Amino acid sequence: MEDNSFKFGVHYCYAVASIDEVGESKQSDPMSIFPRAPAPVGFIAFYTERTSKSVTLQWKPITNCKGYIIKRATDSSTNSFFVIKKIHESSVNEIQDTSVTFGTHYYYTISSVDQIGESNQSKSIGIVCHWIPVPTNLTASYIKSSPDSITLHWQPIVKGKGYTIKRATTLLPSTFAIIKTLNDSLISHAEDTSFICGITYYYTISTIDEGGESIQSDPVSICVRAPPPTNLSASFDNHDTALVILRWSAISTAAGYIVKRATTSPSSSFSTLKQLDDPSTIEFQDKSILFGATYNYVITSLDKAGESDDSSMVSIHCPRAPAPKKFEIMISKGTSSTIMLHWSIVSNCSGYRIYRFMANDPSIASDSIIFSCNCQDKNQSQCIENDKYSKFLLATISDLTISSYTDSNIKNGIEYHYWIASVDVIGVSFGSQLVSGKAVLPAPTNLRAKVLVKHNTTVLCWISVPTATGYRIERKNKSGHLETIGRLSDVSDTKFHDKQCVLRDMPYIYTVYAIDDTSESEPSNQVQVTSLSSEDQTDYSDLVEVRFGNLVTEKVDAIVICSTSERLVESVLTASGIKNIDVDKQRCISLPAGRLSCKSIILNPWTPDVKDEVGLENSIRQFMNTTFQYAVQAQCKTIAFPALGKSIFSSNRSQGNAFLVTSNKVH
Repeated sequence: MEDNSFKFGVHYCYAVASIDEVGESKQSDPMSIFPRAPAPVGFIAFYTERTSKSVTLQWKPITNCKGYIIKRATDSSTNSFFVIKKIHESSVNEIQDTSVTFGTHYYYTISSVDQIGESNQSKSIGIVCHWIPVPTNLTASYIKSSPDSITLHWQPIVKGKGYTIKRATTLLPSTFAIIKTLNDSLISHAEDTSFICGITYYYTISTIDEGGESIQSDPVSICVRAPPPTNLSASFDNHDTALVILRWSAISTAAGYIVKRATTSPSSSFSTLKQLDDPSTIEFQDKSILFGATYNYVITSLDKAGESDDSSMVSIHCPRAPAPKKFEIMISKGTSSTIMLHWSIVSNCSGYRIYRFMANDPSIASDSIIFSCNCQDKNQSQCIENDKYSKFLLATISDLTISSYTDSNIKNGIEYHYWIASVDVIGVSFGSQLVSGKAVLPAPTNLRAKVLVKHNTTVLCWISVPTATGYRIERKNKSGHLETIGRLSDVSDTKFHDKQCVLRDMPYIYTVYAIDDTSESEPSNQVQVTSLSSEDQTDYSDLVEVRFGNLVTEKVDAIVICSTSERLVESVLTASGIKNIDVDKQRCISLPAGRLSCKSIILNPWTPDVKDEVGLENSIRQFMNTTFQYAVQAQCKTIAFPALGKSIFSSNRSQGNAFLVTSNKVH
């Protein structure tokens, strides 16, 4: 039989007795035994991975022992072994020796431990450790240089052959990729210049030797932010372009830039002017400046994580606004008491001021006006000597799109001096040079002459000048003698009878001038009367055509209707298709033609004076004159009138009156 319940190191005695039907026999003489634990067998040493830093020791466990003692030495002599591990469990069959050194030859023995003590040592086994150590103390830092780089430092592994550096943007092992291989084990640093600012990078390093590559070191991380641009400068271009030019040194690691601006106001903060997405950009033009203002600028770099810190601030004081160029006077033909001023727009100013004084004003000499900015203190509120010419201020303009101004508060025939000054954020800036001009009355037009033989009289008539106060009639005889033969003080009176015709002085040349309180117009067209034998020296028959038909079908520049005739207005507007319009019955107006064949519709109010024939004639004449004047201003060459009535008036040569009667009908 076998006794498996013993323990090594214990003295045991055994005796045997027989057993029969009666009982047990006498025991045999005792036999003693003292079993000691043997040394374990199957003792081996190995390292499974060249990347580990340990030696694995394995053996077959011994049942019934108390444990094991493992010893190690660096040579095989018995005296050099020392205990590295005591194991108090008999079932253990493996340990890791982690206190080994790269490249050292180690020897190991193992013994069992029983109740008495230690067994004999096993046969020693040897092993040389050739695992690959991992570099330690890996760090990552950013050094601003050219080019910009991330610098990695580590403790070198002298016995290796080199290193492999890997990088990733996450900690997942599968995302790490080799960015550099170094074939010198003495190297202790490397640089990464391929990074992008604003991204967090993770780095590891491993050792390589003849046997392969070690495990990766623990990762280190770094996120480099783009630095702000340097060498920021600001300069003003010129008065014509009116812009501030910013320049800076490019940042190679930036993804772009943000330009910011603030005024010098205490409450002003920096606001974004422009985001630039091209990192090679080194210039920006600020076209939104105002003359006279002071601006502060900073610029930031952009990276994947956002903005950098602000750059150093630069300040610039924009010059005063220049005077508008091409300041000139325009006097339109046919206008009265009106001067039009034109100039070139000054970009980036705050407005304009226009000044005026009469040329004969004794209180000022035009050659004493100084149009320059004498400001020593750029923050003062006014310029041009604190705007000392404010008493001559004509207009203040704040709409920067305006480049003209109409001065209608003047008198004809008087010369006026004008100048214009720009306004900027400080105040009134530089002024232009003086320009001068005077308005004149429009000359009477369409002067005609009709000879009344029986009365030895020449009748002159013309189209009225509404802005005049009267007329002066001038006559020149065949000898060249020129004289004023009459004056009319009623502007609506556009007829004059020359009853002092002398046959021997003919031919006569007549001219009419419009007059007002201060001036006289240019001469009208001249008409010549050569003899009293002819009733009329001018043939107007080709200018007037009497038609019978439908007024709304006339293909003319304008048709004329009386706005106070509701039936007539309704008929014409219905034909034109114009709806929902309130007709002004107080003045002469025009409307689009709509579906009609004409180009426009002129509506003129008329209230006939039916007290007598003379009053009726005057009211019709006034209606015609007003209509003609409006048509001339509207540049109408052909107009059509409706019939003003049948037999309202007649031609009475004995009284010297002549009328053209039309009998058109509007259906």
